[in-house]
Amino acid sequence: MLQEINQHRLNWISGTTTVRVKVVGDSTKEVEWLNENIDTRSWTTALHDNHTTIFFEKSQDASKFRTVFSSGDSRTVDVG
Repeated sequence: MLQEINQHRLNWISGTTTVRVKVVGDSTKEVEWLNENIDTRSWTTALHDNHTTIFFEKSQDASKFRTVFSSGDSRTVDVG
């Protein structure tokens, strides 16, 4: 199952429809929300020193995330 999810992510992560959201600081509550509200195959994270970048396959999922955590409308949103 994990291999299937990872393969699905590889198929869309390099695509032009991917939407990035940058979460500054601890991203625990954001990741918990993602696990409860968005299909796990449709998002992934990249950890950095002081922030987490969340990549969404679908722009509507990124919009849902922004509605809950930010009022910004840029393709890259700082949250936290």
